[in-house]
Amino acid sequence: MVALRFNMMTSQKKFSIPKRGEAWVLKSLGKKWKDYKCNLKGEYVKKHKTKDALLKYRPSRIPRDQWRGLVSYWLSDKAKRRTQANRNNRSKKMMPHTGGSKSIATLMNEQIPDANSGHERVQQTSRMLSVAENDQHSHGHTI
Repeated sequence: MVALRFNMMTSQKKFSIPKRGEAWVLKSLGKKWKDYKCNLKGEYVKKHKTKDALLKYRPSRIPRDQWRGLVSYWLSDKAKRRTQANRNNRSKKMMPHTGGSKSIATLMNEQIPDANSGHERVQQTSRMLSVAENDQHSHGHTI
């Protein structure tokens, strides 16, 4: 995809990043870069509905050729299909994942005490609660 690009070589000249921190820095920058492009899309696509209008009202901090590539991608059939698929998937989500980089299975396993600890094992339910049910449950309301 032609879009706003992050130049690692330029950043290596400007910043001294220890080798052991490179993976974290790249992951963090990747997330911030993704969020930045998402914010741009939210701000500009809502205001300027057509490709011509989007190209005309380019943010001054973004090079023209990169803006053109990003706008073309946003308006492409491929990006629209992906956006719709992601929207559909989010609407089906029953429980938010707030455990960071750990999987839900790992978090659940860590919450269930060891058999030798003297605590009862928590009975697992047959289904996961929806976000609304989880909110009601955690705030003392009955389901």
